[in-house]
Amino acid sequence: MTTSGNTSAELLDAVLADLARVVGAITDDQLHDPTPCTDYDVGQLRGHVLGWLTNFAAGFADPHGQAPLAIVQEHHATAEPAAEVRAAGGLLA
Repeated sequence: MTTSGNTSAELLDAVLADLARVVGAITDDQLHDPTPCTDYDVGQLRGHVLGWLTNFAAGFADPHGQAPLAIVQEHHATAEPAAEVRAAGGLLA
């Protein structure tokens, strides 16, 4: 028996809600700040995470598994990165 808050969908919803809040709060003056991932600054890491999220969501939503692999390293966040997270979450729902 699954209890509230323990299903995969509920856990994913909670993680994506947190991610949307985090990426939505990043300001332009923070984009070049360092991160614990020394290969990425804040903007690059945000683009990397959003690129993979968008790619996984597209692949999950494609019943035939033919969704093209996005070039996530070149992904640029939209003007509304939190909305991008919510849109990907909608595909994963």
